[in-house]
Amino acid sequence: MATGKIERLTDRGFGFIKADDADYSDDLFFHANEVQGTDFDQLKEGAAVQFEVSETPKGLNAVSVSLASGGADAPDAPDADEDEGDEGDEA
Repeated sequence: MATGKIERLTDRGFGFIKADDADYSDDLFFHANEVQGTDFDQLKEGAAVQFEVSETPKGLNAVSVSLASGGADAPDAPDADEDEGDEGDEA
């Protein structure tokens, strides 16, 4: 599985990924239907992703796109050390 970062997103349901692998010098197109594990609208430019590469008549596309696991680039990930309302409960 390849990795990279979301380079650009459009409001028309597609985007482009800059692959970490130097073999893919051009940005890879991906469609919202290829996003797994989250909604396309939740993705952010710069987020780390993993994906498969598929060859099409129009060039290489990213398919089976998902946010990279354990990455700090996941959108709106809650902080693990945040307390939720536990302050001021001393007896």
